[in-house]
Amino acid sequence: MDLSTSDDIFELFLKSVAQKRSENRLREPRDELIGEINALKRLRRDLDGAISQRWHQRNSERSFIYRLPLELLVRVFQLTLPQGNYTHDIKLQLLRSVSWLWRTTVDSTPSLWRLVSGVDHRQHLERAILHSERVPLDVIWDFQDANKLHPVDFFEKVGPEIIRWRSATLRLGSHHALSNIQEALGKPAPLLEELVIDFGDENGGMSPWGPIQLFGGASAPRLRALWIRKFEVVPSAVVFASLHVLHLHWIRLSYSQLRDLMKSCPLLEDLSLAGLMPLSGNNQFITSVSPSIDLPNLRKVSINHLDHKFTRFIFALINAPELDDFNLAVDVPPRFGFRWHGVFTAPELSQFVGALKLGAWAISVTIKTERRYKVVCEGASTLSFEMSSEQDLQASIEILKGILGDSISLPVYLNFDDYDFTELTFHTLWPVIKGIPNITSVLITSSTSSPQLFMMQVAQTNQLANDYASDPWLRLRHFRIHAVDPNILGYLIEMVRCRTRVLTAFATTGSDDYQVIEEVHVGEKLPAPPAPSEAIFRRLYWLQHAMPYGTVYWYGIPVVELS
Repeated sequence: MDLSTSDDIFELFLKSVAQKRSENRLREPRDELIGEINALKRLRRDLDGAISQRWHQRNSERSFIYRLPLELLVRVFQLTLPQGNYTHDIKLQLLRSVSWLWRTTVDSTPSLWRLVSGVDHRQHLERAILHSERVPLDVIWDFQDANKLHPVDFFEKVGPEIIRWRSATLRLGSHHALSNIQEALGKPAPLLEELVIDFGDENGGMSPWGPIQLFGGASAPRLRALWIRKFEVVPSAVVFASLHVLHLHWIRLSYSQLRDLMKSCPLLEDLSLAGLMPLSGNNQFITSVSPSIDLPNLRKVSINHLDHKFTRFIFALINAPELDDFNLAVDVPPRFGFRWHGVFTAPELSQFVGALKLGAWAISVTIKTERRYKVVCEGASTLSFEMSSEQDLQASIEILKGILGDSISLPVYLNFDDYDFTELTFHTLWPVIKGIPNITSVLITSSTSSPQLFMMQVAQTNQLANDYASDPWLRLRHFRIHAVDPNILGYLIEMVRCRTRVLTAFATTGSDDYQVIEEVHVGEKLPAPPAPSEAIFRRLYWLQHAMPYGTVYWYGIPVVELS
């Protein structure tokens, strides 16, 4: 178009105005249509909300569980949280996903969120601390299971909340930062009732950190139970004052520190000490403890892996008239000799020896390969020795004789587990075994080699002597052997026959101080035992024939019931 004149320019203006009016007329219906669509969408959302609300309301009216008071519904939640390998956050999410009412109830119930654990996700940890702000917390951290949270992140979130910790179980590893632990445990914990600190390093060593002052030295008025293992803390009388349960395992503690702790725990009911290591410069044994510390509520004492000096010190330290559960485990180190002679005759041990005698019901002697021996006096209270020489084994038997009397009336269970009777030590071991009184049961496991050598020795006992009263097997009533072999069964038959002849000869003396073999078990008891071969069945029948007053069992089934 030629725009050289004013008429041409005016004509162009009119055309552009007309074009814009035409575009506006087309755009206005489209904008109106979009507005109507948006209005319909809003209406749809409102209707969906109304339908959902009405659906929840109808469910609440029809379902009994929706009509429960919230207090009862919360109790149902607490009792029916899903079991199995679920983390706590997944359990709560399952409840929250059921319905709007359940989700609202879970989110508004602080007690459902009180457990915080290292196995949960960070989001759940933050949500739990938020929703549980009005209730005490139960804290669990195990460095072996916590693969979703770094320890720094966990203790940064949970540590400042120690003021409302109710219980805490902390299993720590060497990769934890000391500053986080000190900051978390160095603040007052007025609501704390139970605390477990376990340094479970994969190398099995002690905590590399120095002693930590629990709660900044402040008292913990509600603390009733404290377990510490391989973790150094400052022993504070103020912190320990209200304890009912105290377990200290594998920590450094001097005699005087232990004495001060016992004085600060007058309400103590349960005491467990294991592997205590006297501090350097405090190894001198305190021989006089006067007066002893009265612990009128103490009923259970467990002492493990302490030397005889430290153990005797503890015995002399404690006066517990109500003690009825006493457990002592002694490790006798090799090449140092047996140092427990006379310890149990000390006057300060009278209450513990009395508790041991009162509830004892059996003695077990376990013999393993490579000179691994264990003697346990079992009962309501227990005394156990572990040693690695025949001399120490005999000494431990003599100690039990001194406590229970030379003629021990308790049944004695003799167990051979993973033992090789061809070992040269068996020749020095056999006289010790013969000196064990009142052996009523013998067990030979399937991992034991050449058990026929033992049966030959039992069969030969006092066969050439007339002094049957000295026979150590006069009260043998039960014999169990897990190995199944026709040749071994032949030796077993011969042993039973010889024992029958000995008992018959002893009976002619007019004494009734003996027992017949009542049960012989061949093979371990199984719910579906295998059928014996013809050769084994024939020997089982001969064995039963040699025991007219007893029963032979094949994997737990009487032989007479086998077809």
